[in-house]
Amino acid sequence: MKKIFKTVLIFVTLAVILVFLYILLTPLEHSKGPNASIKGYVASTRAQAEIFFNEKIPKSYSQLCSNQDMVNLLNEANKKSGSLAKCFSDEDSYVVVSKLQPIQGMTGYFCVDSTNVAMGVSESKYASIVNANTLCQ
Repeated sequence: MKKIFKTVLIFVTLAVILVFLYILLTPLEHSKGPNASIKGYVASTRAQAEIFFNEKIPKSYSQLCSNQDMVNLLNEANKKSGSLAKCFSDEDSYVVVSKLQPIQGMTGYFCVDSTNVAMGVSESKYASIVNANTLCQ
């Protein structure tokens, strides 16, 4: 029971830290461009995914992308990027990837997944992400 409590406490702490980071990153939107806020919203989906996973019995990421909290984060990323973020989930994995605003004519994408990866990905990698088993790396 103590182990479960510690695990939940760690995830709640992680969620609070990510929300705090989101609050800090949002003002950067005007000075660093919209990509900072897109990355902030997409990165926040990791904490939401872990909360979702730990609240489900049995534990699963299934239907994560239709969870209202996740939908809200994705909608905000969509508004900033001007395109639809991809979100896929199954029983044991998930992936979220969003287009970034072009910088000097170059298009980039930001990706997070259930292996705790958060990274920029190429257009070809973005195109190859078609289900929860095609992760960021």
